[in-house]
Amino acid sequence: IFNVLGLSKDASGADDFFPAFLFVVLNANVRNLWCNIEYIRKFRNPSDFLSKAGYCFVNLKSAVSFFQNVEPGALSMTKDDFENEMDLAIAQVSSQN
Repeated sequence: IFNVLGLSKDASGADDFFPAFLFVVLNANVRNLWCNIEYIRKFRNPSDFLSKAGYCFVNLKSAVSFFQNVEPGALSMTKDDFENEMDLAIAQVSSQN
């Protein structure tokens, strides 16, 4: 992600990484994402979470939580625009399944 954004890993932090990660997760369109996260959480050795993989896993859980709880104000949108965009997105996902 840092390479795509043209950012050096040393100069970039979560403020640069997380919005790009949200974009990647959203566009990856992973089926059963929540089930996969729960499987990893339940069956992965806890010591494995103390690594770069653990950092990525925390960001993945945070991204999913953001998507589950996002509100129009967080996106600088009106409620009507937000609901219209959500309806379009839901219709698009439904047509792909």
